[in-house]
Amino acid sequence: MRLRHACLLIVALLLLPPKHARAIDKIVLGYSGVGSGEEVHHFAKEVGLFKKYGLDVEIVYIPGGSTVVQSMIAGDVQFGRGSATEVVTAHLAGFPSRR
Repeated sequence: MRLRHACLLIVALLLLPPKHARAIDKIVLGYSGVGSGEEVHHFAKEVGLFKKYGLDVEIVYIPGGSTVVQSMIAGDVQFGRGSATEVVTAHLAGFPSRR
């Protein structure tokens, strides 16, 4: 069901007209999962969805959700895909979850 929702969201975003051209922003997206539904960000890059909205996204596999959160806190990645558990745990421990 999640995969279906993710695919519908991507299709909807593909149909939206792009905003005015601007400089491409470089973004690093870290992910830790390799199961069903984890390929959505790769699909978005393949079909040019990120580029359409002015984003140059580098997708990096990082083994372990807690390592993804550590990379986000350190500023090595701007976005992370994984379990919410690690984010909540880091937030409760006092680490900033937003910059």
